[in-house]
Amino acid sequence: MSRKHQVLFLLFLMPLWLSAQYYLSGEDPASLRWKQINTNYFRIIYPQESALQAQKLARLLDQTYHASRLDIASPALRSDLILHNQSVISNASVAWAPRRLDFYTTPAQDGYAQDWFKQLATHELRHVAQISKLNQGFGRLLNIILGEQASAGLLGAFIPMWFMEGDAVTNETMLSFSGRGRDGIFLSKMRAQLLQKGYYVYDKAYFGSYKDYTPNIYELGYYLVAHN
Repeated sequence: MSRKHQVLFLLFLMPLWLSAQYYLSGEDPASLRWKQINTNYFRIIYPQESALQAQKLARLLDQTYHASRLDIASPALRSDLILHNQSVISNASVAWAPRRLDFYTTPAQDGYAQDWFKQLATHELRHVAQISKLNQGFGRLLNIILGEQASAGLLGAFIPMWFMEGDAVTNETMLSFSGRGRDGIFLSKMRAQLLQKGYYVYDKAYFGSYKDYTPNIYELGYYLVAHN
């Protein structure tokens, strides 16, 4: 094979290599049997033994999604949601390329004053609305050319993470009778800083300090978004 043909062959294989940069989170064994439920805006993919949890989530998602995107006029995009029941992690995440949500069924051990799925839905669906908003105007053109990576790139280039998380915490507080905006422990760290140290400059507040304690992006973001 000539050198020219070798180069063309390697270039042909490059898209296969690039696909390896995307991954699915979770610790799900291959032995799990998966089912799915389809709603207006979501496809819920869940282990067979989590059928009752998936049905409960299906009733909650569409209503919460509508409320979470209403005030920012975000376009409604259909997304996959994967339910993980094999992990002790109490968390959830939203990712693009491919667009999906990962929900872990184990509730937080420090406790929230509301149902765990309600907490996850009101927070994570706001992230879906935020990123979907980038699929408009010039962002829509980039999405046509580059795919879903365009929204992720615009997010990383122009939107600080304190806004993303602060806005989501504000949303979970507004759409429920709980939320971290009503949690005294969550609010106390920023209050302590303001009382003892005063205001920090933006770079220190956002990027942190080796000398002084700085609240995280959730706590900082909530104060900046909710009280702006």
